[in-house]
Formats: sequence, structure tokens, C-alpha cells
Amino acid sequence: MRFDQFIESASRLESSHRELQDEVIRLRRELEDRNRALELSLKEVDSTRQMLVRILQALPCGVVLLDHAGSGTILANDEAQKLLWHPGKTGDELPQPLQQLLRRALSSPTDSYAEEEVYIDMTQPARWVSVKATRVNVSAIESGAQHQLLIIQDISAEKDLDRQREHVRKSLALAEISSVLAHEIRNPLGAMELFLTLLRSQSSLSSEALTWMDHLTAGVRNLSATVNNVLEFYATGSLNMSAILFDPIIEESTEFLKPVATERGIRLRQRCATRDVRISGDPQALRQVILNLCSNALRHSEEGGVVTVSASHINEMLHVEVSDEGPGIAPEHLLHIFEAGFSASGRTSGLGLAVCKRIVQAHGGLLGVLRSNSQGTTMYLEIPTV
Repeated sequence: MRFDQFIESASRLESSHRELQDEVIRLRRELEDRNRALELSLKEVDSTRQMLVRILQALPCGVVLLDHAGSGTILANDEAQKLLWHPGKTGDELPQPLQQLLRRALSSPTDSYAEEEVYIDMTQPARWVSVKATRVNVSAIESGAQHQLLIIQDISAEKDLDRQREHVRKSLALAEISSVLAHEIRNPLGAMELFLTLLRSQSSLSSEALTWMDHLTAGVRNLSATVNNVLEFYATGSLNMSAILFDPIIEESTEFLKPVATERGIRLRQRCATRDVRISGDPQALRQVILNLCSNALRHSEEGGVVTVSASHINEMLHVEVSDEGPGIAPEHLLHIFEAGFSASGRTSGLGLAVCKRIVQAHGGLLGVLRSNSQGTTMYLEIPTV
């Protein structure tokens, strides 16, 4: 009887063992299935994370995530690194303007702070950025604590465009005012010059009065040249081109400036070998070129000096030179002398050479500096002949 019970117990134990083995196999298979599912899930999570990182790095705006106190940087994409720090530098410390914005955001009762424009001068180059500060919950990082998220966009180009628009607007306003004033001034100047000529013809004037008249004439003609430069610079009309001789233009221009040269004690002379040479040009505009070049030469000459205007015909080109015996043009100024508004002395409008350049180019010619040293300066222009 006991043996039978043993056999029966052994059979039950063997059956239980088989059931346990089957359960272990089932559980192992279930565990393997879950491990495979978990591994697949981890791969998907890692793939999603990599995709999000790529998206984050590809964003055209900067993204910075800070801890809840705003004192430590948790992450910053490449665009944020470029916008906020020097190249190759990383760190937790934000530029000072952003720290001030962040302090305001932290004290705000709302989760989203108004977008602000901030100037960052610690980067190369310095730039304007638009910054939006927002509180976000990042539970995976710190048990649901709110972190500070900064969205940053580079608006330097927009700022530059705004500055350019403002500059153009002011330039147009200045051009309009300058043209109106120049037109209003030119007529009285012409009348003044006429009256001075009539007064000087009076035989009863003393030598002292004649000297005063010469000074007045020189001043009026200097002012007239400046007014004409303003009108020419802001003019929008086309040139009146025709086949003309250039010698009369040089003669009229030097004759016009003789009172200015006399008043400054400078000899103004001309050497022209182009009596029958014709060009296609606008006489009034070209006269302004010679007046400007000669006026510049007179302005930079000392008393007793000589200013020479010469013209020659070389290889189907009219070649004109205006030379003085002044101190020359400083090397650092040579690149800027044809820029509108540039004046090395600060005593002129800085339009003369800019006007000359524009007129000569409109005639298909060249204008430049032939030489400039301590013995003087020679400006030249070349215009095709016909």
C-alpha cells in the first residue's frame, strides 16, 4: 500500500514537473517576445530621438533649453551656438542681454513671455536676434519640473534692410530739399554775378574796391560751382549729347575760375593740343567736370602755386589732365575720393569728384588719379573721340 502511494506521489510530482517545465518554456517564450518587442521599441525610440535631434539641428532658429532656474544650459542646437556664442565656444552662461530677458521671463506669472529683440555684441559678427521665452514641462529630465525654453531667430538681415530703407528715405528727402534749395539759390547767384560784373566795369572804383569785387566774384563762383554740383548729383534727366569741340569747354571753365585763382594767389594755365578734336558729349556737364577738377586743384594749392589743365589726342581718346603743386592725396583717402559725401578736409560737400565720375562714365570715359605725392596731384579723364 505504501509503495502504491509512493508511485502515485511520484507520478503526481512528475506531472507537476512537466507542467512546471511547460510553464517555464511558456514564460521564457513570453519573455523573449517581450524582450524583442522592447528591443524594437528601444530602436524605434532611438530612431525617433535621432530624427528629432536632426530636426532640432536643422531648424533655422536657435533652440536653448535651460533648467527651471534658468541658470544652466541643458541643450542648445547648432544655430543657437552660432547665434549666442563665439565660434567653437560652448558653455552655460548666456550673453548678458539674454540673461536680463530671462530674469524678466522668470518673474512673469504666465508661461509664455512676449517676444523681444535683443542685440548680441559678443558674437562675430554682432547681430540682432528675436527671442521668445516659454516655460515647458520636461518630466523625463526632472520629475515634471518646468524648464525655460528659448526660441531664437537671427533678424540681422531684417534690421539691415530697415536701416537701408531708412537711409534711402532720408537720402530721397535730402535730395528733394537739396534740389529745391539749389534751384532757389542759383537764380540769385546768377543775378549777383551779373551785378558784380557791371559794378566792376565802373571806372570810378578805387583799386581797393576792385580787390573787394574780385573777392566777391570768387566767392560767388565758388558757391555757384557747389550749387551746380548739388543739382547735377541729384539730377534724374539724361544728358544732351552732341558732337562738340572740347577746347572751348576748357577755355570757358578756366576763364570762369580766374577770379578764384587770383583771389588765392595761384596761377591757372592751360595747354591744349586738341583744337580740332571732337567728342560726343554734353557741354554743360563736361564744363562742370573741368570746373570741379580745377576747383579741387585750386583748393589744395598754396599761394604762388600753379594749376595746369592740359589736353591731348591719344589713340582715338581725348586725354585731359589737371595738375596742381599741392601736398598730394593721403594714401588712405585715395579709395574714397570718388564717394559722394567724402571730404578729407570736411570743409566741402564732397560731391565734386562723385559728380565728375558719374558724368565721365556717362560719356563712356574714365576718370582717375594719374599721380599723387608730396609734389602735387594729377587727375586725368579720357573720353572717346568721334
